[in-house]
Amino acid sequence: MEKDASDFARRCNKFQRHANYPRQSPNELVSMTSPWPFAMWGIDLIGALPTRRGGAKYAVVALAYFTKWVEVEPLVNITAKKITTFVNKFIVCKYGVTYKIISDNGTQFERGLFDEYCREMGIRRTFSTLVHPQANGQVEAIN
Repeated sequence: MEKDASDFARRCNKFQRHANYPRQSPNELVSMTSPWPFAMWGIDLIGALPTRRGGAKYAVVALAYFTKWVEVEPLVNITAKKITTFVNKFIVCKYGVTYKIISDNGTQFERGLFDEYCREMGIRRTFSTLVHPQANGQVEAIN
């Protein structure tokens, strides 16, 4: 009975809105500023999305930190070559060689063709911190 009551309370709309959850970040927030427009880009992959015409079910998304401008391209499959082509076509050719690209530790970003491309172009590579949500609603950084 206790478990049923607890489960019911967790699903209750009022409980969700007024529950005593900590609202403060467990870590100190660090603001990310960009020295000039289109100097720093965040890049990530989204998917699997519903399959559309042409078979694309993933997308690569890049966000300029200074202007919040977004560039997106649908992908059929995710490879380092596709990511490198995207960065060259949608970032370097449009806005010039960027100062820094921030991404997660995905295999498409970590080593190989994309990393070599960034070295050749003089683009600094930075990886975002991994975060893991806990059961109690708090967020914990994974080191």
